[in-house]
Amino acid sequence: MATSKTRRTTQQRMTPTEKRTKAVELDNELQTDQKINLVLSLSDNIAADASSFVAEPSPNGVYKTLLLAGEYQVQNFSSSTEMQVYQGSNYPVFTPKNNSSIIVESSSPIIFENLEFYSEQTQPIVSVQSNTKVLFKNCIFRKATNSQTLAAGSCYVAVGSTSKASFVGCWFLNNQTNGSAINNAGVPADVSVNGGYNSTGLPHLNTTSFGELT
Repeated sequence: MATSKTRRTTQQRMTPTEKRTKAVELDNELQTDQKINLVLSLSDNIAADASSFVAEPSPNGVYKTLLLAGEYQVQNFSSSTEMQVYQGSNYPVFTPKNNSSIIVESSSPIIFENLEFYSEQTQPIVSVQSNTKVLFKNCIFRKATNSQTLAAGSCYVAVGSTSKASFVGCWFLNNQTNGSAINNAGVPADVSVNGGYNSTGLPHLNTTSFGELT
């Protein structure tokens, strides 16, 4: 006659210390997942044109946009009523859309920080329109070597008359034989270059410079 055996299972109980440790581990995992989802959502919200960049207003009315590493084709930056701040993480690269220039035009101040502007064209990478106030801080302006083929009008940044622009700690990279690095159509006092580095072999036109390395 077959004898049936009953298998007993013993459930291991956790001590209060082990329970607290498991709870902390689970909470850390949830926080990590939340951070990953936040980064992914930021990446999804960044588009190829400045008009669709996601800006977060600060309490003082300044709109700030954080841009993650990557390359973006941009046609223009503009604002009529609010101060705009575009800040890069790991130096995202802006290139002009349609082989043109990136237009910066605003009746309120615009700040660019920790960004790279790149082009392979002879025309300016960035064109600051008249009556615009702009600050470039720790930015890189880079063109392909000897891509400025015209002696007149070729430059990295063009600044319109009656505009005010300040370049703080910016780098202008790669050698050129024609044109200029910054070309200001206004008076030198309206465009300042503070620190930074210029390896283009070209001068800045109508600017006031303090301590830029060459």
